[in-house]
Amino acid sequence: ASAVAPWIEVTPALAVTTGQGALITAGPDASGLAGQHLLDVLTDAPLRNAVVQGLGALGSAPGAEVTVPTPEHGTFTLSRQAGGNVRVARLVR
Repeated sequence: ASAVAPWIEVTPALAVTTGQGALITAGPDASGLAGQHLLDVLTDAPLRNAVVQGLGALGSAPGAEVTVPTPEHGTFTLSRQAGGNVRVARLVR
């Protein structure tokens, strides 16, 4: 069985709504971060920069998806959900 990819979901204003697992090794579990701002949660600067670039490239239509590589934490996907929120997930190989 493959591991469940850690993910976090944010509103268009980048407030965390829900999540599961740690996005980076030894990071906080995303399930406890509701209400925090995404940029406060992503304390790793290269990861934060990659996610911000991905958000800028992500389309506004539900189902839009963009993939962003990070130097130390692998590849992340950003996907637009039906309600306008964005799910940020780390790809697990």
